[in-house]
Parts: sequence; structure tokens; C-alpha cells
Amino acid sequence: MNRYLLTATIVVVCAVSALYLMRPVSDPDFFWHLKTGQWIWENGQLPEQDPFSFTTPSSPDQRGLFILKSYWLGQLLYYAHYSLGGMSGIIWMRAWLVALLVFVLLKRRTGDLLLYLWLLVLFLVSMLEVYPVERPQAFSFVFFALLLYILEHIRKGSPAVNPAGALTALPLLMLVWANTHGGFIIGQITIGLYLAAEGLKFVRPSLRPLNRTIYKRLFIAGVAGLVLSLANPDTYHVMEILRLPSYAKYLNTDYMSTIKALADFRDYSVLLDWFVMLLALAGLLVNAGRVNITEVLLLGGTGYAAFTQVRYVPFFLIAAIPAISRAFEKKRLPVWLKALLIAMIAAAAVFFVRDEVSNTRNLLSGRWIDEKRYPVKAADYVLARNLRGNMYNHYDWGGYLIWRLGPGRKVFIDGRDIDEATFWKAMSINIAYTDNSGRPYWKSILESYHISYLIVPIHEAAGNRLQLVSALAKDSDWTLAFSDANSVVFLKKDPGK
Repeated sequence: MNRYLLTATIVVVCAVSALYLMRPVSDPDFFWHLKTGQWIWENGQLPEQDPFSFTTPSSPDQRGLFILKSYWLGQLLYYAHYSLGGMSGIIWMRAWLVALLVFVLLKRRTGDLLLYLWLLVLFLVSMLEVYPVERPQAFSFVFFALLLYILEHIRKGSPAVNPAGALTALPLLMLVWANTHGGFIIGQITIGLYLAAEGLKFVRPSLRPLNRTIYKRLFIAGVAGLVLSLANPDTYHVMEILRLPSYAKYLNTDYMSTIKALADFRDYSVLLDWFVMLLALAGLLVNAGRVNITEVLLLGGTGYAAFTQVRYVPFFLIAAIPAISRAFEKKRLPVWLKALLIAMIAAAAVFFVRDEVSNTRNLLSGRWIDEKRYPVKAADYVLARNLRGNMYNHYDWGGYLIWRLGPGRKVFIDGRDIDEATFWKAMSINIAYTDNSGRPYWKSILESYHISYLIVPIHEAAGNRLQLVSALAKDSDWTLAFSDANSVVFLKKDPGK
């Protein structure tokens, strides 16, 4: 292999990663995770009640408790990095998470190294285009890759594998995962799939079953991993994460199918995901005579999940990239076909990454929070004027305001969605809803919560003016105290009323 071509490809992998990693912090939920990590560190315990919102019930239901307590280890990692380096520390955390993920995928490599590196470029563009690495899901992506690495090492029974180490690594991985992010449910399902599929092979010897000693080792490690994964603050109640608020499937793009994401949101990165699905299918067809039922079930399950909900796309990619490379290991691609495949990936990378070049400005300025996206100056105003009393805020800004103002000032609503009723009240307020008699229902909600001030955007994400802002400007009970390019602060003229 031409070493210069290989070196150039490694540079591309690093450059693509770096440009995406220099994006400003954009995930609105990241901020409440960061603040919760600070709260846990300072209080030495997990929250049993919501310390950041005054609308959350004093005794949250099981789903609410899951949201409050289940991410604690990841949240402490956020706060540790922030304590060491501010927001720059969070950017460094992004970097080592992606580096670890790439390292694990490289450890699973088989086949042509050059082609595999370009498949990694495809993976990085597809994942980083959509998923900010400061999201807690990033931990699950790394843990899923590690889980597949461990399972495959045990399954192959390599002489280099220390049986005791393998038996220890998998349970410990599941223990850490279960206390970091709820995505460990995917790990549980994957372990169950491996145990069931490899066990089925003993019923059908034509499926090439494992050596019984190796399967016993896999079974013990898998069961131990499943048991230890229950050692988390929510134990088996973690399944509550699957019970979503009624509006989540319609408003949160994570729960949309790839077809809907492309049609409604013009998310063209979906085309990359479909391309990988086609490559995975081609790989299975090329090796149809020696297909591994475990791999077929893994790719089929993660592929179906990814196609129907975009939140599962990275898990499919992590499973598929090594499988695609392995599928073409013996059935070598013609040189022209490999060159065409690499050229297509390179063209796609240029198409998506070209918009990320401007991210280098963030590195030079050291400013990692987009003031056009969040109410930075409005929060400064609240702190400078020492505003007190109950606050109403826009849903999208709840996480940021928790970080900037909490827990001394509690938010009305945020992306944790602990109380569904609060969401619908907030929607009524935002549209300045009036009932059939013309009574301003939005005002009665604000009055019932004794709201003293509001922090809201001037315009919705779609660009239309927030109806609440127009209503407040005309209302004699409220006065505009602060405004800038993206946010306004209104004060109640007589908070005692």
C-alpha cells in the first residue's frame, strides 16, 4: 500500500473529526447535565427531588426519578472537565470520547486498511453531522463499541484473550454504562442476542456452533453483565425511559424515522446512513455461504432500529463498519470499485464538512457558546439586577438557564420533561392562548404560578415572532426590561398582584 496515500487518509480522519469537534456547544440538554453534575458533587448525593424547577412535583414519578438520577456518572465527568478547563474542558472531553471510539473501531478492523479508514470517515461524518458529542448518548456509543469488541473477543476464543479478564471486563463495562446513560438497555439487548444466537447454533450444527467451553465463558460473562447492569439508582425501573411524553415523538427529531428526517427536515446525512445499510446488505449477500447468524441478527436489529428512529443510527454504524470490512476481506473488491467507493465517500465528506471550516474561529476566540442560540446577555441581566421570584422561560432555554441561574433561581420548564402538564401550559403561554370567551388564559397560568419575570426569545426557531412577546408588549401588567438580538426580559409591574 502506498504509505503516502495511507498517511493522507489518516490526516483526513483527524481533520474531519477536529472540524466537527470545534463546533460551539449546541445541545440544550447538555447544560442541565453539567449543572446536575455540579449539584451531585457539591451535595455528595443524588437528587431525590428536582433542585432546578419549581413546577416539578415534589414527589416525581418513576420516570422523573430516572431523569434526576440515572446519568450521574456522566454528569460528574462533565463537571470534572468543566472544573478543570471551563467550556474548553468540555471540548477536550469531546475529543477523547471520539478518539476512544475510533480506537475501538480500529481494534475491530479486518481487511483492507485503506478502505477501512475511509469507512471510518463515512462513520464520523454521519455521526458528528447530527450528534453533538457533549450529549450523554456519546457515552453509550463508546460503550456499545467496547461491548461488541469484548463479545467478539470472547466468541472467537483467541489464545491471546485472558479468560478471567474477559469475564471481568464485560460485567464492569455494563456496571459503568448503567450508571452513565440509559442506553445500556441496548447493551442488555445485545448481550441477550449474542447468548441466544450462539446458543441456537447448538440446535443447528450447520450454523457452526462455538466450542462449548467458549460458549460457557460467553454465557457466564453475559449473565454477569446483565446482573451488574441492574446495580444502578433505578434498577429495573430504567425501562421507564421507554415511556415518553405524548408530544416527544412529534417534536423530538431523535424519535423520527430516517425517511421523515429527510423529507421534513432536509437532513441529507440520512443518505449516508442508507448508503452504509446498502453496503452492509451487499456484504451479507457476498458472503451468503458463510453467513454468521449472530452478525445477521445484530445488523438486522440495529439497522431496523436506525431506519425507524434516527437516534439508533450511530449504534448501527458502529456494528456495521467492521462487518462491512470483514465481508469484503476475502472477496476483494476490484481496484476500480474500491477507488469509486473511496471517491464517493470523499465527495460526501467534502459536501458535509465544508460548512464546518468556520468552526476554527471558535478555537481562536475561545468562545464555545453561541450567543445567537442562547440567552447569554439576558442571563447576565438577571444576575446583574439580582432578579428574584418565579421565572417563566422558553422550553429550549431551560437547560441553559439552569446552568447559568440555578439552583438559586429555578426554571419553569426545560428539556428534561419531568412533568408533562407543564409542557402543555408552556405551549399555551407561548401562543398567548385565549379561551372562547376571549379571556387571556396565558395570563391566568402566569398568575397561578406567581411569575415575576420572563426570559423568552423574540422569534421561534422557524423565524416567526413569538406571540407571547407581542401580547406582553401590549399588556399593562408587564414592562420590557431588557432586549437584545435574540431575547427579551419582561418584568411584572406589581409582583404582589
